[in-house]
Amino acid sequence: MPLDGSKTAAEKVLPLARCFARGLQVSVELLGIVDIAEMACHVSADQAPMVRTMVDDATRGFGEYLERVAKNFLAGNVQCTVRRGSAAEAIVESAALEKNTLIAMATHGRSGLDRWLLGSIAEKVLRGASNPVLLVRAKEESGKVRCPMRALWQSG
Repeated sequence: MPLDGSKTAAEKVLPLARCFARGLQVSVELLGIVDIAEMACHVSADQAPMVRTMVDDATRGFGEYLERVAKNFLAGNVQCTVRRGSAAEAIVESAALEKNTLIAMATHGRSGLDRWLLGSIAEKVLRGASNPVLLVRAKEESGKVRCPMRALWQSG
C-alpha cells in the first residue's frame, strides 16, 4: 500500500486495508517512495550539494511516518518499506516481487485535462502492474468506509 503522507488523499485507503488485514489475516506492506528526480526539480542550483542530505532526511521521515501508520493496524503483520525512485515504477516493481500482492491505493479521481497535465500515479500503476490493483477515490464524501468483511465476521 503506497502512502505519501497525505491524510486527505493517500490515507483514504487505510480503513479498507485495516479491514482486509484483520478479516483475512494478511500481511500488509506500507510503501513510501522518495522521488529523487521530483525533489531535484524543486532545488535551486545553490542547494544542489545538499540534495543527498535532503533525500536522506526524506527517507528517514518517511520511515518514521510509516511506522506511526503501522501502529494503527491491530491485526496482521505490517512491514514498512521506503524506496527511492519514480513513484509508479517503485510501486509496480515492489508488487511484482510477489504475484499474489494486491496493490491498494487512493486516487484523486482526476479526469480530462487535469489528469493529462498533472499525471496520475494511480493510472500508471494500473496500466503497468501485473498484480491486481484496488483504487479508492480520495474525494470520498462519507466520513466512514464500510468494511466488506463485516458480514463474514458477523456470520461466523
